[in-house]
Amino acid sequence: MGRLCANFKVFGGAYFIYLLVAIAIIVAFVLLLRKLEEDKRKLFEIIFVSIVWLFVILEFVGKIISMPDFKLSENLPLNIIDIFAVVMLLVVLRHRPVWTRFAYLIIAPVSAYSLIFIPKMYETMPAVSLSILSFVMANAIFVTYGILNLFWTEAYLEKKDIASVTTNLVIMLAFVHIFNVIVRFAGFAVHANYCGTMGEGFDTIIGLFSSLISWPFVNMLPLIAILVGVEFLLVLPFDMLNVRRQKQEKLDEMVALGNMKAQQEYRKAHTRTSSQILLHGEKAKPSNEKNVHNSSPKDDFVKMNKEVKVNNQIKKD
Repeated sequence: MGRLCANFKVFGGAYFIYLLVAIAIIVAFVLLLRKLEEDKRKLFEIIFVSIVWLFVILEFVGKIISMPDFKLSENLPLNIIDIFAVVMLLVVLRHRPVWTRFAYLIIAPVSAYSLIFIPKMYETMPAVSLSILSFVMANAIFVTYGILNLFWTEAYLEKKDIASVTTNLVIMLAFVHIFNVIVRFAGFAVHANYCGTMGEGFDTIIGLFSSLISWPFVNMLPLIAILVGVEFLLVLPFDMLNVRRQKQEKLDEMVALGNMKAQQEYRKAHTRTSSQILLHGEKAKPSNEKNVHNSSPKDDFVKMNKEVKVNNQIKKD
């Protein structure tokens, strides 16, 4: 009983239980729903959004219940899960490609990061806490929906998408940082650190970069650089599929046109072998006819015709 009442600790026993539960939820939902019929997707999208908003509200209520010396000015719903909840609502309502890419390239990896490096403010709460449970469940749903939304929309991602979605995230964080600076300067919330833009040991990684780089917000740039690297890895499979698809389309077009010279040049440029065997091709017309006449001395010399294939055409003599 004493362990249950002990405060939550990052990388402690309760932490690993929460993490395993989150991973199980992500894997189960992705495997079960990745091939969901189109007419049922809208229903599950609404369910996911409703669950996320429920957990976001419960996370805030849990802070009021569990946090000692709770101050509203320093615990407004302006953290990353609150921002992602709004974005997820936009994804479901508008279904614009920009938000679909944002969900997969930003929300999914950042939420996974949040599950691994849970903010240290939760260490002031009991291990069994409504706020911590809601935080973990909300992020698990974010990761799940970010992956499922890509399966459902069958979208193709490119490297150029990384710049746009990352810029949107930086702009969001910049606005949050400006708010942090304003409320601190005005004295309304001297410890305001929404989304960790002020550094100061917000979590394990931000605390590390904050100790190396003393400037607020700037100390988050290495973390954003790491995120860009993760985005490249997430885009790589789609980039490879795009290249293969474009090559196949080009090859099919040339084959359809019967352009043998172009096919040969294309194979030389994109294959290791020098083979120039055509997959398909326009049937060539025979340039001349070749006749073969065989006779055998049987009875009254029966005339036999031999079939000869000339340029894919069968001729009879």
